[in-house]
Amino acid sequence: MKKKLLLLMSLLCTLCLNAQNWNAKENGLKAGLRTMGNLGYHFGHAIEFGGTVGYQFNPFIFVGGSASYMYGIDDDSKENKTFAVPICADARVDFLNRQFTPFLEAKVGYSVAGQYYDGMITSAELGVRYHIKNRFAVNLGMSIIYGQEKIPDYRDPNTLIPDENHHEWSVACYGLRLGFEF
Repeated sequence: MKKKLLLLMSLLCTLCLNAQNWNAKENGLKAGLRTMGNLGYHFGHAIEFGGTVGYQFNPFIFVGGSASYMYGIDDDSKENKTFAVPICADARVDFLNRQFTPFLEAKVGYSVAGQYYDGMITSAELGVRYHIKNRFAVNLGMSIIYGQEKIPDYRDPNTLIPDENHHEWSVACYGLRLGFEF
């Protein structure tokens, strides 16, 4: 009985190890062009949709460029119909070459149009990627965005005309992003 139990446990361990391996050489990320699309919700501030195109150097390192459209949903934004169009350089690290893998992504860029952000934007995202088939995967991550907002600065106390070129950094928001990879 003990031999049968030991054999069964060995067989289960072998199956588990093979399932965990999932043949990374055939199914893992390969070098080449990679595209991603994402939908984001920035808690109480904005809804975002955008895309990224870049190059996957190995199963762990990706570098590319991204563009997105952000539409303001807070009370101030609803009245003013605010939006932003950030264009960013994008770097991403996948920590494992498995079917489920955690990743860290960083973006640095500039909002080329809009009223929501006006100036430089940086973003960091920590999430998990689920590889479905061939080059298709889905990911979900938590993000934080720092951005420059145009804040009026009354530099001359004798006038009430703001300096429109004054920008200040502010913690814009935290959010969730759902992504699709091709």
